[in-house]
Order: sequence, then structure tokens, then C-alpha cells
Amino acid sequence: MKIAALLDGTGQVAIPQRGGTLYIYEREGMNWVASQKLEFTPGEYVSMADLRRYLEQVRDWLGDCKVLAAGETTGYYRVLFGSLGIALWGVRGTPEQFIEQLETFHLQAETVSEPVEPEPVAAAIEPISERWRRLDLRAAMAQKGSHTSRQVLIPFFQNSSFLRLEIVCDHVPRWFDRELPEFGLGSKVESQSDFVKVHVYPLSTTKRSTPNASKELPGLGCQEVLRTSHLDSSACNHQRV
Repeated sequence: MKIAALLDGTGQVAIPQRGGTLYIYEREGMNWVASQKLEFTPGEYVSMADLRRYLEQVRDWLGDCKVLAAGETTGYYRVLFGSLGIALWGVRGTPEQFIEQLETFHLQAETVSEPVEPEPVAAAIEPISERWRRLDLRAAMAQKGSHTSRQVLIPFFQNSSFLRLEIVCDHVPRWFDRELPEFGLGSKVESQSDFVKVHVYPLSTTKRSTPNASKELPGLGCQEVLRTSHLDSSACNHQRV
């Protein structure tokens, strides 16, 4: 079996968005030996399309290695790697601390996993509480079909009743300033080091206007877009698409 690991300069696992060095480890008897390495530089690619093309090149370099260990990361990397046939596992520490356990967990997961159909984009908007929602816009746009932020969000704004929507994205959609007021919505932006978080909320809790409609449409249900299993381990949390 082969397992790839994304490591930083100290030999610890690195999160994908910060880059690092990819090593392919292969079992040789009782030992794991790093046979190949590649510099991983996703930060050079701004658009989602460019990032996907870059990850396709990484997939080709990985060859028959279909397991990748990296630091805990955001949804869009899990979605992108998963769509390319790479199982991305969130781990901590150095390869010596997690690789044996990861091999066991992955083989166990393969024996019980069943193929699942891709879930609709609307499912990317997941509930936090009764009327609070969260969306990783980057993960939603990474799904097959090249979805735009408008395709993901406009139906939700038209058809759902909510108090707050927390959106994680690379940048604030350009159309927000122009079109959010038309839905009776406002927003606040919170900048982080690797992403932007936008909080969208109704300007009035009594009634929101819907463009080109005479009345507010009933709310729609939401479900999780990612099914993530968390295994009980001090070194390894299972994160697969």
C-alpha cells in the first residue's frame, strides 16, 4: 500500500491551503519508506478552475497512490480531492505517529464504504441551529457542474427563512452589495488569514422581500453536504468525501 503525506519544513503534517512537500510512503516489510516527493504549491492558483487543474496534475503524479494525509482542512479541498479519486484524511503529527494507524483505518473504511451519489448543491447549506445556517461556498462551487455563487445562494435567499447565514469563501461575491438589499438582507464581513467569513442576516425579522415575486416563498429544508466520520484516535480523524 502507498500513502502520501503533506508535510511542512519541520516534518509535521501541513494543511493543504498553506502548501508544503508531498511525500509518497510505501511499505517495505515492517517499515514505511518515502520513495518520491513533490513541492505542493496551491497558493499560486487563484481561481477554482486553476486550482482544480493543478490538483489534477498532482493526482497524476500520485499515480496509484489514492490516500493522502494532511492537516485538518476546509471542505473545498476534501471535495476537490474526493472528486479526483483521492481519499483525504485529516491527521496530526509526523508520519511515524500516524501512518500505521491510517493504513488500518483506511482499509477498514474501504471494506464498509458504499458508493454514494453526489448530493445537490443546496445540501451544502447546513444547519447550525433552528434558523441559523452555514455554507462553505468554496466546497459548493468545487462540486461537479461549475456552480457559481449565484446558483448556490439565490435559490436559498428566495425560498428560505433564516436569521443568519454564515458563508465561508475566498472573497465576498461581487453581486452582494447590489442584490442583497433586494432580498431584504444585509451582511457583515469577517476577514481571516486564509478565508473570508460573511454573515448574512435579514434587515427585518418580520418580512423579507423577494425580487420578482408578490409573496415570500415557504422555507426549504437543509441537509449536510459532507458526511465526515470522526474516528476515536489521538492522532487521526477520518475526513473523506
